[in-house]
Amino acid sequence: MSLFLQIEMFVLAILILYAIIRMVNNRSFSVRRATPWLVIGLILVFISLFPQVVSWLAHRAGFALTMNFLLFAAVLFLFVLEIFDTSSSSRKEEQIKQLIQEVSLLKKEIEEKTSK
Repeated sequence: MSLFLQIEMFVLAILILYAIIRMVNNRSFSVRRATPWLVIGLILVFISLFPQVVSWLAHRAGFALTMNFLLFAAVLFLFVLEIFDTSSSSRKEEQIKQLIQEVSLLKKEIEEKTSK
């Protein structure tokens, strides 16, 4: 990896980390939701500083090109993130359904008391 590309990647990683931390501070992102993206930002900083380690890992894992390894890792990361997000959404849907039912029962109870 050329020095220019390493510097470019390092600056981009720092900007990503800054943006995520800023979103957490502005409460646009919860810390729980930001954690995987902070980890990715730190990994990008590591890759920009030590690209030879990633090349070694790629070849050790059996990938012919380092880029194939990075693409595979990115797709795998997004897949796992989507599984966790789907699980979280499903739990929230159940909670919302339960809250709607409770509110409906409370409304019915209030209407019955006020009609007497």
